[in-house]
Amino acid sequence: MTNNDLLKSVWGDGVRLEITPRGSLCATGNREAVNRWLPMIREHRDGLIGELLAFSSWWRLYFSDGGKLEVFSPSGHTRTSILRGYPEAVSAEPFTLEHTRPEARLTVEEAMAIRTWLVSIGELSQEVIDDVLAQCEKSAEARDYYLQRARKNPAD
Repeated sequence: MTNNDLLKSVWGDGVRLEITPRGSLCATGNREAVNRWLPMIREHRDGLIGELLAFSSWWRLYFSDGGKLEVFSPSGHTRTSILRGYPEAVSAEPFTLEHTRPEARLTVEEAMAIRTWLVSIGELSQEVIDDVLAQCEKSAEARDYYLQRARKNPAD
């Protein structure tokens, strides 16, 4: 099952996946459904984050002190539901995150670093590894995310 298929299945079961401002993955929804999907979500966490980064809905939050925060939310959230999740925000507006296509293809070294990291976290499915590398070819943001993870700690 590809990350995209998994994401569709999880959402189809009423589980919402969100990337938190700290870059973690949060699953919410019906407790039974969340518990049923949690092992798969944990197993494919990084691939799901990459998928969400490639197809995301973003909100820009404004605070009374002049601060701003850009947050990801799966489609279907309204201004009201976003503000409910961030009660200290005074307003929110949706915006489109422009996914930039990388200027060059992945180098052999970059691809190897990503593969090595994926294997080190237990991702052995060639289909999933190919999916991650394909995301890195299409989205500079996804590429940056996976390279950051690979360089941060290869065994993390």
